[in-house]
Amino acid sequence: MVDAGDDSHGLWQLLNGNTKEWAVYGRRIRAEILLLKPLELEEIAIKWARGTQRETSFRLEISPDGNKFHPVFDGSSSGRSNEYETVTFPGQKVQALRFLFRGSQVGPWNQLAGLRPGTGTAAD
Repeated sequence: MVDAGDDSHGLWQLLNGNTKEWAVYGRRIRAEILLLKPLELEEIAIKWARGTQRETSFRLEISPDGNKFHPVFDGSSSGRSNEYETVTFPGQKVQALRFLFRGSQVGPWNQLAGLRPGTGTAAD
């Protein structure tokens, strides 16, 4: 497994809307985002670059504390949309997100055009 390292910073920038696309090359790429404050979430919306051309394989894990993670999705994007696709899970406190990107059916590129947590509220 390869850690996205500095590339994770660009992934975090998608949350702020400060970047238009994040891309990393590889079939076993891990990228983590640590939120400044925990949020009570029940969904994460992901917008895939070239979303109608690729089905990107990935696993999404969440953590209430940034240390212990558990999976909420393991599969692929639809390959049919350039809009946000939503991963839903039971509402819970989330401090960190971890992605394991595995590339797509057309190659090892993993490209996101947007990332936003659901309508979360600050968690106590």
